[in-house]
Amino acid sequence: MAIKVPVLTVLNSLISEGKKKMKNMNRLFKSVLLVTASAIAAFGQTTGEVRGVVADATGAAIFGAKIVVASGATGESRTV
Repeated sequence: MAIKVPVLTVLNSLISEGKKKMKNMNRLFKSVLLVTASAIAAFGQTTGEVRGVVADATGAAIFGAKIVVASGATGESRTV
């Protein structure tokens, strides 16, 4: 004896599964986008370079001088 399943029931089931998969793919895409954007923003704010020579009034280099680098925007400082 064959089991008869209405066509609409099968189609509704397939559509429901498709919607669930699309929802999951949408969430995955948004998560990847958020992580990528955060990584780019963090990378851009943590790098920098300062070059120069510490010299006295006569122009002679001062070896072992301590240098304080400060941010005017945040008030954060570091001693190098």
